[in-house]
Formats: sequence, structure tokens, C-alpha cells
Amino acid sequence: MEMRVRPSSPESPPRPKQEDVAIEELGHKVTIPSTLTSQLGIIGTISTVVCPWPSALSIAPLALSNGGTGGLLVGFIVSAIFMTLVYYLIAEKLPLTPTAGGQYHMVLKLAPERYRRFLSYICGFALCFTWASYLTSASWLFGMNISGIITIRTGEYQTYYTFVPAVCMLTFACAVNLSWGRHMNVFEALVLVVQFAAFFLVVVLLGMASGTHTLSANFTFDTFTGYPRWIGVLLGFSYCTGVLGGFDCATHLAEDTQDPGNEIPKSLLLSTTVNSFSCIVVAILVTFCAGDLALSDGPLAVSGHPLGPILQLFLDATRGNKSTACSVFALSAIIFAVATINTATTSSRMLFSLIRDGRDPIVTKLFAKDLNGEGLPRRCVVVACILPLIILWINFVSSVGFQAIVSQVTLALVITYFMVFACSLDARIHRPDLLGSAPGGFFRPGRYLGIATDITAMVFLFVMGLICCIPFAPNPNAAGWNYAPFMILAVVLIGLIIWFVSARKHYRPGQGVPAHV
Repeated sequence: MEMRVRPSSPESPPRPKQEDVAIEELGHKVTIPSTLTSQLGIIGTISTVVCPWPSALSIAPLALSNGGTGGLLVGFIVSAIFMTLVYYLIAEKLPLTPTAGGQYHMVLKLAPERYRRFLSYICGFALCFTWASYLTSASWLFGMNISGIITIRTGEYQTYYTFVPAVCMLTFACAVNLSWGRHMNVFEALVLVVQFAAFFLVVVLLGMASGTHTLSANFTFDTFTGYPRWIGVLLGFSYCTGVLGGFDCATHLAEDTQDPGNEIPKSLLLSTTVNSFSCIVVAILVTFCAGDLALSDGPLAVSGHPLGPILQLFLDATRGNKSTACSVFALSAIIFAVATINTATTSSRMLFSLIRDGRDPIVTKLFAKDLNGEGLPRRCVVVACILPLIILWINFVSSVGFQAIVSQVTLALVITYFMVFACSLDARIHRPDLLGSAPGGFFRPGRYLGIATDITAMVFLFVMGLICCIPFAPNPNAAGWNYAPFMILAVVLIGLIIWFVSARKHYRPGQGVPAHV
């Protein structure tokens, strides 16, 4: 087979040929230039897509009102341990499929031959919608931080304070990916500096808040609101798992990365470890130093802003200094702005990979320039940003509808991780040489340790999947119901319809992976 050398950015040498083999085996030519050339840039990209500790602050009011301080703190500690195991197993499998497909290509490689086409397609279709929802969430969190600054200054909140910045940010992210996508490596390291500066400021201010709000350890670990104690703890797990979900974005950026089989697994685990630690620190400070946010009755806490208690917390910590309090949310807005840009990149690469594998004649013709060119998949970028824009507009019509769409992100990611590990378990039992039957280094645990870790991760993910279906509060009304399982069923149903109508005929896993036709 003729080997095509991947086009590279002017600043970097061509990436190793062995990383292009996986793309060639899928029956495709190499088109995306490798723009992520340093480990620091990869870590910066991964960290800004997920934004764990800023997201932890954003979900704190919801977590404390439905789970309490005990659920939030214990949830972060336990979730950090198990999610690190999940990403270790993802990193182990990445060298098998260093492509933009991520989990669905792993399923394609590891699933039993008879079912691999169907399972991988459903997994890929769910991932496309999930990353579109994830992109919506990133832009909305940017808007929430901007509206937080407005609310601190004015004391008022209207939904359009969040909506308008979110739409503008999503549009800007699309423009950046279309025009400056080749220069991803340039500013990712700088964004890490902003993250550390913002984290340091948050730690200092939460420490200052401890002067009047410090809680005892007994109160922190014994306070559970909303549901009974153990359900509160489990809800804490689900919130924290949602915050730590999404590090698999590294796998979808594999084709943008120089030597992904070696660099991404290390960067993935390092990013997971550092960001999990930062989340635990924030959780400790919030639960011990911030007081009972769920019972906060300051003017900002009751302003109607979703982050009202957090806004009040930082205003109190700064002794009423609005400029300093606003600086926290300004830095967080910068982080979420970059998160929106990088998530748009991730979502477009996932969409590009599924379209490339789908081989539908009509779709292939529409995206021919992306599939046959040697550059960034610009049409995929535009399409990947259109659905989140539609979802944002839905929020103006119905906040319940918006919540229903966005709430399925964590559950969908948990399901795709579970599918990978279930197929991995089958491969370890029936085809042990595929993942290595004997230990061979940190990312090669061997057959029996691999079976044990796969089962452990699957049990955790199964429990998380069940918890993600629980309503956010006891006796919920229509606005408080958890629509995540219904949205997942809807996405899978749409995927099944497309599969039987078209994809079953055209979707081909590639030349290097045998398929049951």
C-alpha cells in the first residue's frame, strides 16, 4: 500500500509514519495537519476543553442543594480516583487507534467481529451529538461568567445577559477554528498560565472567606440536603463525574497531534491527575470555607443568577470589593472562551471522522473538500457549530428543553466509556494478543490485570449511569426533572433509523479492520 505522508504545519517536522498507518488502515488518506507539537500544548488543550475546577465552582450551588457538602467533597475524591482509572484505560487503548474517532474507533477495533460495525456506528453517532451538547455547555458557561460580572455590578439578572455572550462566543469560536486553526499550539501554553493565575486567586479568596464562614468537619461530612444521606453521596458522585468527564477530547485531537500514540496517553493522564487535584482543592475550600451556599440569602444569591450563591461568596470574600470579585469571573470567562474554541475543534474532528467513515454518497459529496483536501475540515467546523447555536436558541423558547439536551452529556460519555471497556474485556478474554497478554510497561497492564481494571471501571460506570438518571431533586416538577435518559434514548433511536436507512449500506470500518457484512 502506498503510504501518504501527513501534511504538517510549517513550524513542525512531519509526524512519524507509524501514526498514519491507523488512518491508512481505515481506508482514508491523511488530510489534517499536525499542529499540536508539544506536550505542554496538548495538556493545555485538554485542560481548557474540560475546565474542571471552574466547572466545579459552577455546579457547586446545584451540588450543595442536592447532596450537600458531604456529597460534594466525598464525590470529588471518589470520582477523581475512578475517573483516573477510566482515563488510564482509554490511554492504554489509544495507540491501537490514534485517530479522531476516539471511543468509537476503539469499539471498532475491540468489539466482536459480528457486531463491530453496528456498535461503533451507534457509539460514534452518540459522540457527535454529545460533543455538540458539550460545546453548547462551554459557550453557556462563558455567558454565565460574563453575566455574573454584570450581576455583581448591577445586582440584576436577565437570561439574555447569558444568552447574548454565549451566542457571540460560539460564533467567534467558529471563526477562530476556520481562520487560525493551524496555530493551536501557540496559545495553549499561555492559557495554562491564565488557569494557574485564576486558580491561585480563587484559592486565596476562598481562604479569605473562611474568616466568617468556616464549617466544622462534622458539619461538612454529615450535611446532606435534598435526598437522604447515601443518595446525596451518589448524586455528588454524578456531579463530580460530570465535571471530570470529557478528557477523552484528547483522543479526538489525535490527528492534530505530533506522535499521538506516545504523547497523548502521557498528556491525558497528567492532565487528569493535575486537574482532579485542583477540583479536590476547590471542593475542600468550598465545603469547609464557603459556608452553606445552599442557604445563602445575600442579594446576589437571590438575584436569580444560576451562580448567585457563588457570586455572593466571592463578593463577601473581597469585603464587598466588586472589582476584585469581578476579576475572578473575568479570568474564568477567559478560560471558558478558550474552552469553547477548543471544544469546537474537538466536535468538528469527531464529526469529520464519522462522515469520513460513513461514506454516504450524498454526505460525502457535500463534504468532499474536507475529505479530499489537505487542510483543516472547515465545513465540518461550521456544521459542528450550527447545532449548538440551535440549542442555545432553544433556551429562549424553553429552558426545560435546553436543560434536557445539555443534561445528557455526562450520561452519554459514561455509556461510550462503558462500551469501550466492555469490548476491551471481550478482547482480553478471546483475543488477548490484541492488547497484550503479558505486562509490557505502564500502559500495558497485561491480560489479567487488564481484565480486573476493565471490570472495576465498568462497575463504576454502570453505577454512575444509574445515578445520572435520578432527578436532580426529590419530587421534581417539569423544570426539575432529569431528562438525560430520554435524550439518550432519542439520540440512539435517531441513530438506529439512520443505520437501517443508510449507514448499514455505506458505513465501512476500513481496510485494516475486518467487518462482518
